[in-house]
Amino acid sequence: MFVSFGAGGLAPSDRLVASFEDDAYFYFQIARNVAHGHGFTFDGVHATNGFQPLWLFVLVPVFRLVQGDLEGLWAVVAIQNALLAASTVLVFRTLRARIGTAGALAAALCLVAPPMATRTLRGGMESALLVLWLVLIWRGCLELDGKAGGGFAPRSSVRRWLVLGALCALAFLTRLEALVALPALLWLQRRHLSGRAARLALTTPAAASAIAYLAWNRQHFGLWLPISGTVKLAIANGSLLERLACVGNIPWPGGVLFGHLAGGAPASKGHPVRLVVYVLLLSTLAVAVRRYWPRLAPSVRASGLALPMLVGLAMLILDAAGICEVSGWHAAPILFIDAIAAGALVHALSAIRWVGPAAASLATAIALARLPAESARMKSLSETWEGETLAAARWLHATMGADDAAGSLTRSGELAYFAHRRVINLDGLVNDAEFFRVAYEEHTLDAYLQRERVRWVVEEWPGTEPWREWPYDVSASLGARGYVDIAETVPEGIRPCAQESTGGCAPAMGIWAVRGVSGVTGDPR
Repeated sequence: MFVSFGAGGLAPSDRLVASFEDDAYFYFQIARNVAHGHGFTFDGVHATNGFQPLWLFVLVPVFRLVQGDLEGLWAVVAIQNALLAASTVLVFRTLRARIGTAGALAAALCLVAPPMATRTLRGGMESALLVLWLVLIWRGCLELDGKAGGGFAPRSSVRRWLVLGALCALAFLTRLEALVALPALLWLQRRHLSGRAARLALTTPAAASAIAYLAWNRQHFGLWLPISGTVKLAIANGSLLERLACVGNIPWPGGVLFGHLAGGAPASKGHPVRLVVYVLLLSTLAVAVRRYWPRLAPSVRASGLALPMLVGLAMLILDAAGICEVSGWHAAPILFIDAIAAGALVHALSAIRWVGPAAASLATAIALARLPAESARMKSLSETWEGETLAAARWLHATMGADDAAGSLTRSGELAYFAHRRVINLDGLVNDAEFFRVAYEEHTLDAYLQRERVRWVVEEWPGTEPWREWPYDVSASLGARGYVDIAETVPEGIRPCAQESTGGCAPAMGIWAVRGVSGVTGDPR
């Protein structure tokens, strides 16, 4: 299972590049800058806090010790696979004595077997580390349980509560929304968490970590929150109803499957009939759970499903309703919930003799099938955005001067990592507070680009000016003043798809020359 899940790490190097999210390259670039003495910067100049701290600190030693771009990616794959292997083993060992071998095996493999697990848990983001902390918190709760299916035992020691509090702090530093694990523990175990010492032991590590993190942000970056969160909150300015509608896009496997069967769009989007059908299916599932709850309840309690369910849903609702964005890596808590739920279901149906062996065999077969399936699904770089971006990065590396900069909205992470040149992220997720002010509040981006000597803008080939799709208002800046030369300039080897193309044609990146910067003539070639 470990080898099959690591198929991406065994792939040819060109395909390995395409297995990471562009946001993961934000981490890699910042970690590399920290490791080589350039501080917490993405572009090497402006300090940024647009990252989850603990995952970045894990990566800094990697990029200090490992030389070479691809070698760094292979090291990240190895770390993620090790984290996931530890999580699956812990899930199996924790559940085997509580719900039996078949249920425990089904739960462990369901953590990594679903198709969505590859991009979620091994896409270069913090998800694999987050899952490990969630598993350890859940396991710690069950170890403190005096009997299978019950609550915390009265004999629980202060030291055990302190360990759980420290795990909550680590989860928070891995992804800030995971701080909800602390109130979830306080609520679920309120009758067993007796005494001031126990409550302080549980709450102090997470509270101290949160206070220290906020103070560090304010002192060093001039912001209380990460700049990435500040930008996303500014973009997600819809009504309360629109934000609540985003909750329907939470990527649980049932919703993903429904979306694929119904045309590929999220279940809550598209024709109203799709939404009605989706709600009916959810209602049917809820009725079935209610109908068979007396049979399911003992297995649910024995598996400790309540904690993963409460923490995972709270995290996802915060993301969906707060910033109206649920990316692939946000689904990590959902995978954990589904895995424990699958184990509980197998245990509940264990009276039917063939269910346990069938479920365990099916989960094993799916996990082992990942290697050929992933290999077949991986595209060559020439067929992906990542290939186009890598070609643009190589062109920038050969063309840009030491004092120049390039900018990109959608592919800045990979560009910066492979170009080894100064690249500015134009949506501000890994920039500084100054960029947020000029782009989102004052709409004076043109002056900023001049000051920072941004000579090139690298964007997808849209047929029209790419900045028309940027998340902030540029009507008084780039577009209206003709600040960017709209004559496409495409590096050798990059070709745009014809509009009528139906396949076999990669999307293209365009490199646009910026007017008004000294030395730029409008033709980067």
